[in-house]
Amino acid sequence: MFEDFLANSLRITSQSDSTKTNKLPLYTKSSQSRTRHHDKPTNPTQLPVAETHHRNPQSINSNEPAPYLSKSIFSPSLDKLIDAINNHAYALAYRHFMALESIHPTPLSNLPPAYYSQLITAIQNNHQNIMGTRSRSMRLFRTIDIFSLMEKLGVPTKTVVSVLKCMYRTYSMQGDTARMEDTLLELERLGVDIAIFPIQSLLISGYVNAGDTKAAMSCFHSWRAKARYSTEPYHALISAYLHTRSSDQVEHVVSIMRLGDGTYPPIRLTHKTYSLVARHYYNMGEYKKMEQWLLEYMQLGYTVMDTSMYTLRVSASNQMGDYSQAKAILYQMRASGIPFEANTYIEEFIAYCGDKADMNHGTVWTLFNALRQKRNVNKRVLVSMGIWIGPVRSEKALMELSQAIHKHTAPFETTMIFLVNAYSYLGDDQSVIQLIKRLEYVQKERFNPNIYLQLLHAYKNDGKLHQAGVYANHLCEEAKSDPLVSKQIEKWFEKWCHEKNDLDLSDMVKTT
Repeated sequence: MFEDFLANSLRITSQSDSTKTNKLPLYTKSSQSRTRHHDKPTNPTQLPVAETHHRNPQSINSNEPAPYLSKSIFSPSLDKLIDAINNHAYALAYRHFMALESIHPTPLSNLPPAYYSQLITAIQNNHQNIMGTRSRSMRLFRTIDIFSLMEKLGVPTKTVVSVLKCMYRTYSMQGDTARMEDTLLELERLGVDIAIFPIQSLLISGYVNAGDTKAAMSCFHSWRAKARYSTEPYHALISAYLHTRSSDQVEHVVSIMRLGDGTYPPIRLTHKTYSLVARHYYNMGEYKKMEQWLLEYMQLGYTVMDTSMYTLRVSASNQMGDYSQAKAILYQMRASGIPFEANTYIEEFIAYCGDKADMNHGTVWTLFNALRQKRNVNKRVLVSMGIWIGPVRSEKALMELSQAIHKHTAPFETTMIFLVNAYSYLGDDQSVIQLIKRLEYVQKERFNPNIYLQLLHAYKNDGKLHQAGVYANHLCEEAKSDPLVSKQIEKWFEKWCHEKNDLDLSDMVKTT
């Protein structure tokens, strides 16, 4: 697939050129004779999916994990896709779905509509970071693609309520009011009660996302007239403005609730009101306002905050760099018997990594192992871990890291793969190169192209274009038998090709 591209831009002229870098780590003859490190192989289905883009260290607050595929183990099939959905393993299910879609989509015509709706719902809600991105627009476009595929394969869409509800939500989030209204009519025709909160809330959100404030307020007033003493219409409007990040509008709705608007009297702010507004301030990065809002919540007689509110406070403290405060809130949660949720454990790990005044290495490793076992490692966790460990750019640093991994009984390969992603996110290309060299020494013949693709990135960013050119040939040869990996590498090369004008490619000699 890449031969023409490589022949024109990456390959070197002779073997003598390739000997300029005798320390190239992967798939050289010398590497095949190395003694294999005795470490248990990791199960790639239990690892986060590594990502080879998003290398801007400014975006470290994203929850994007990154990919790990092994062509020798991963073999997609419709039965495996169905099993993964039944077991709520949506990230794995999406991998099987992508593989079937790209290789031979015909079997997907036999996937029942209910399974499509479960997969689409997982994408819409970003369950298990299913696509490896927090981008709402990317996930919306992906659901549209799946709807198109269903129609192409003859899978029922217009007659299945669960699928129609997925379509309705997608069109609402996208602001496609025409399709949203058509889908709403289809749901009503099938006997669905369209007056319930989720459907009316999405209707308002759809108009807000489309910029049609007049239609949104018309729906709001109509709903409020039918539910005079309910907070649901207000919460639906706040939720809609939450997605558009409209602080003025959120505060205006809260003001109407507090004071009334001449037509309707004031209405009491509830737990959900405070929770929604606190989430809005958090998303906007206004952590002080969020803290004041939650303080007001407690002063008004709400004696118990739920887990999500506590977690917001911990996360806000971490974002502001006040790790001791974050740990104090966590201690308060445990003392009060407040249960932890997945995000709470993530924030706890970040707090312990960041608190330099109370550096407990054993605790950090214990928390990391717990997150890994629960498959709860995201981008913020990896970045915090990378900063906590520090650069690994020498044999001495690598040895110290290996000893720490062994001491705290973390699986070596899994941890190294996580750290490759961590340093990739941080833009520390020298550490990426150092860790992948060690990883290749351990894994030897078990080829993992998605992880090793980051080595190309690291070589290029570190200015070592000759090494990148030599290694690109090995990578493409090994990836030929895996269509998914080949497709990913092809996209990477296309992106690189666009950047070539800004690079010095003097080390790469064109050949035929």
